[in-house]
Amino acid sequence: MDIRWVAQGRDLRPWAPLAVQRVRRSLGRLAWWVAAVQIRLRDLNGPRGGCDKECQLLLRSRHGQQLVLTERGTDWPRLLAQLAEALAERLGRLHERQRVRPRTRQAPRTPLAFDPTPEPWRS
Repeated sequence: MDIRWVAQGRDLRPWAPLAVQRVRRSLGRLAWWVAAVQIRLRDLNGPRGGCDKECQLLLRSRHGQQLVLTERGTDWPRLLAQLAEALAERLGRLHERQRVRPRTRQAPRTPLAFDPTPEPWRS
């Protein structure tokens, strides 16, 4: 699995290792199924503050499926935690959808043990 990060801005570089760690931890047991992850960190209007921090994950599975998650928030730790939680949930659903399930065999219909119609020859 290849994890790359892109931080647009100098003050975002310290947050990149935390983002990689959170993503790696949230993948958990499904990490084998993921081919590559790209993490993009952006501060939309600079260091002035406000609800302008954006984190985007681009995930590509080994089977070719792609998943894009984007979150916006006010502080980086909470934003990365929300994104990691959303990633784990969506990845689980995506993997479950791709899993091949064996078809269950339906039980054959059995006739009734008691036939309520009278038999004319046994009167």
